[in-house]
Amino acid sequence: MAKEQIASTAPQGDVTVKNENGGFNVEKSLRQQHTSHIIRNVLSYTFLTLCAFFAFLPFYWMIISSLKTEMEYRESVPTFFPRTFQWANYSMVLAQTDSAGSFGRILINTLVVPPTAARASLPTKRPTTMASTVL
Repeated sequence: MAKEQIASTAPQGDVTVKNENGGFNVEKSLRQQHTSHIIRNVLSYTFLTLCAFFAFLPFYWMIISSLKTEMEYRESVPTFFPRTFQWANYSMVLAQTDSAGSFGRILINTLVVPPTAARASLPTKRPTTMASTVL
C-alpha cells in the first residue's frame, strides 16, 4: 500500500508535502541546508586562511629579518617591519669569504650534494627493502 502524499502551495509560495505524518516544508528545509552549507564554507575557508597565514609567517619573518639592521634585529621587542631596509646585507653575504668558502660555493654544494647522494644510495635501497620484507 502506497502512502498518499499531497503537494500544496502555501500563500507565501512555500511548497508543503503532506503525508500521513503531517506536513513537511520543502522550501524551509532547502533554506536551512543552504544556510548550513554557507556557514560550513565560511568556517572552512577561515580555518584554511589561518593555516596559510601561519605557514607563511616564518618565510615572511626570515625575509624581513634579513632586511633589518643588526641593532634592530637584536632588539628585545621585535618589529614586524624594518624601520630601514638594509639591502647591503645581501651584497655583504654574497661577497663574504670565510673558512667554509664563499656563499656561492655553499649554495652550489647545497644544490648538488643532496641529489647526488640520493642517486648514489638507490642501488642499495631496493635489495635492502626486499631483504627486510622477506624476513
